[in-house]
Amino acid sequence: MFRVHVKSFVSPGVLGLADEQLGFAPGKPITLQWSVYPVLHGDYWDFVNAVGRVWDANYTIPGPSCFTMHFRAKRSVEWFRQWIRQRGLKIVCGGIAEYPNGRYAHGTGILFAPRWVAQETDWTRKMLSAAPEAKVLAYFHAQCSTEPGGEEKYDDSRLIDEQGEHLGYPGPYRLPLYLPTRENSYGKALWGFVGTCLDEIGTSRLYWDEMSHSILEFAYQAPWDGCTVRIDPRTHAVIGRLSSVSLLMQPLQLDIVKYRRDRGKFIMANTQATTRTMLEQHIVRFVETGSYSAMLGTHLGCPLGLAIITWKKRRPTPPATPVRSSARVECTMAGSTCGNQPPGTSPT
Repeated sequence: MFRVHVKSFVSPGVLGLADEQLGFAPGKPITLQWSVYPVLHGDYWDFVNAVGRVWDANYTIPGPSCFTMHFRAKRSVEWFRQWIRQRGLKIVCGGIAEYPNGRYAHGTGILFAPRWVAQETDWTRKMLSAAPEAKVLAYFHAQCSTEPGGEEKYDDSRLIDEQGEHLGYPGPYRLPLYLPTRENSYGKALWGFVGTCLDEIGTSRLYWDEMSHSILEFAYQAPWDGCTVRIDPRTHAVIGRLSSVSLLMQPLQLDIVKYRRDRGKFIMANTQATTRTMLEQHIVRFVETGSYSAMLGTHLGCPLGLAIITWKKRRPTPPATPVRSSARVECTMAGSTCGNQPPGTSPT
């Protein structure tokens, strides 16, 4: 829980660590575990490597990856084979489900988008046939759903902000957000999404977008996680309960991870693990790089960043630019969309 709550800060000559949200029920014991890592020469990377060994945070990344959500035209198996191998790709991910009107069929909305499922099934079959060595992923987001009537159907699972409003992504149309758990209605319905990816589309792997949390790290009007509270900074009095989105979703996430892995399926995710339990799953994860400084948060996890770059005919971004920028914060870049670039320019 400390990794979820931790607030770290620095000032000249001072390093600070604080937990400003810890609270627990009377009579319930909670153990906080601390570790000390002596660093002989005071080198930052010696410290990172020491922690990584103890946390078992070192594991293999299969290779270059990219997203293909902008493919629309039907292609032959041979076309896909050439496309994958010219770029040296080892991981490719499909797109977000869509309704016939072009709007996203996020989450359980995929169950109401049979035409898109058929198209994605065709794409997956061709990808697997073209390059059996590649990991072909289906897009999966556990918190966003545009299922028709979903806001009423999953009323007990809505992600609520401090003002009591049901949150959604900003955009030209509503993209409602939920907090799925083992017990609530959307958490149970989410298995339909998992089944569609595995059984109907036939994908061999899963890409989990915003796995740790989406928009809100802490939820209001949700079941209490047993350790998170709001504390008045002046009086230090507890003024209310909060719940960590990561902690509430974690049991369901572990169920889905186990379900996939029991069938030999690979998982890749967006956002770093925020708990020791999730880090121990050794899921290949990246962070989005709206700023390359985001990579600083990957040093004790999986050092991948999503190269958010746009390839244009006018003033194209040099392929090496993301790599050079990311090298300043010691990371590796994963491709965002790799469709129109010339061969050999996969951003990883």
